[in-house]
Amino acid sequence: MESVKYFFWLFESIWSSFCYAWPISVPVSLFIFVAIFINKPFRKDVFKTKYLLLLIPFLLPIFILVLGTVFVNETNDIFQANKLAQYIVVLLFFLHLPLGIFLVYSFKGIRFFTISINLFQMWLSFLSWFVAGMSISGDWL
Repeated sequence: MESVKYFFWLFESIWSSFCYAWPISVPVSLFIFVAIFINKPFRKDVFKTKYLLLLIPFLLPIFILVLGTVFVNETNDIFQANKLAQYIVVLLFFLHLPLGIFLVYSFKGIRFFTISINLFQMWLSFLSWFVAGMSISGDWL
């Protein structure tokens, strides 16, 4: 039960970081609304069920937080940190690049919207990577 509370605390830390970094968060969020207005991806004649694949990269920040929860460093000694978990978190973060390129290439009709969603997902993954990295290393800022 403690690990579930810790996971939600890490999730809350991401939300706090999202609000704290509002000069980046607000334009990235507004970019989505502009892209919706331009591409209109939810019209019945445009929408396809394969567009739901855009939601898959939202799982990456959750996986990053799960790793930050499972491999928490409670000793606060950075030399006791699990290096493999740190590498996997970095790998999950950088997995957004090829996945985003593939999605932008695949969705020809709504590329502007796809780019905006991918930027938002990358921003969330960066914040997750930052928080989970501190959790795994035990070195909190």
